[in-house]
Amino acid sequence: MEYIVICILSAVSILLAVKQIIIKRQIKSISNQLKDMTNRLITIELSDYDLSNMVSGINLLIDYMHKLKTDEVKKTDSLKLSVADISHDMRTPLTSVIGYLQLAKEECHDENVMTNINVALEKAYYCCSLINDFFDISLMDSNAYTPVYEKTDISGLLCEQILAGHPVFKEKNITPYFENADKPVFVYTDKNMLTRIIQNLISNSIKYTSGDINFTVSNEKDIILTVSNPTNQVYIDTEHIFDRYYRQHKSGNTEGSGLGLYICKKLTESIGGRIEADFADGNLSIIVTLSASL
Repeated sequence: MEYIVICILSAVSILLAVKQIIIKRQIKSISNQLKDMTNRLITIELSDYDLSNMVSGINLLIDYMHKLKTDEVKKTDSLKLSVADISHDMRTPLTSVIGYLQLAKEECHDENVMTNINVALEKAYYCCSLINDFFDISLMDSNAYTPVYEKTDISGLLCEQILAGHPVFKEKNITPYFENADKPVFVYTDKNMLTRIIQNLISNSIKYTSGDINFTVSNEKDIILTVSNPTNQVYIDTEHIFDRYYRQHKSGNTEGSGLGLYICKKLTESIGGRIEADFADGNLSIIVTLSASL
């Protein structure tokens, strides 16, 4: 009889020990699954009542956290799109303001009034630039714009934007140089995004140059667009020049949001290219590399 009792107790002890080992393994598995933040729900192999209840509670928390995260993403995207819509709506009246100021400037014959109009125009242009930047960033951050690829003449596009900037070049006594401007160089890309990249590169160069601006487009293995200009800066952090809100001039004397090159980087990456900066001997070069494949 005692032998039977001992056998039963031994069997029970073995079963409990095995169960404990299995439970420990399950707890370790649960712990590992919790470390993986991409994991959806916790799963277990052992049908233990208490362990199953604990896992059910954990899964309820995971579901709740995922719902909160999803709602937060939706709210954030909605806010970004709202900012984009507001920016878009603000551009129309601001364009009208600029138009009326330009008209007033043409008809003005008073030197003092002309000075005030020029200041107002400068501020209006600056506000328009900021609104365009916020519009672009809102669209990019909310992934609301998908690149549309087409065969595009990057040299022709660059010439168009240089001509469009002629009044500013003339006003600031800057000469743009673009060798081989008459030779088309084709790239398969989103034309609107590439146009915005070029506009921002030109704007950045005009803003910070201490001389003339050089443009080059080379067609080798890849298409390489380079915009170079001299600057009075002693040092430029080329590692962070494309960061959001980075400014080359830290004094605050030069107006700028610090978003232009950041937008260039985001747009360039969106069309599968890369952008780099080089600063040597007082000359800053921004290099955009795009795939030449059509």
